Amino acid sequence: MTDGRLFIAPRNALAAPPERAVRRWPGSHEVPVLVRLVWSTSTQVVPGVVVRTARDRVLVRWHPSARDPQMRMTWLSREDVRTELRHPGTGEPWPST
Repeated sequence: MTDGRLFIAPRNALAAPPERAVRRWPGSHEVPVLVRLVWSTSTQVVPGVVVRTARDRVLVRWHPSARDPQMRMTWLSREDVRTELRHPGTGEPWPST
């Protein structure tokens, strides 16, 4: 539940797809992920949870920081959501923007 405050969206946030294109995440459990958020001054990686999916985007629930209990939900490109983070020397690095 929100308290009515408006928040600045990350620059890589996408618009919600049409409702008919949205699917709930399969299974009853929530999948933990790492979420890349691009801001005007920096890029941030935070833990999140996949809520719903569409063909080219994912709705994730995330907290901006440990001090801010306000939960946020954002549609992001599938490229901005990962189940693991690999070191550049051992695997595919996260693409830079």
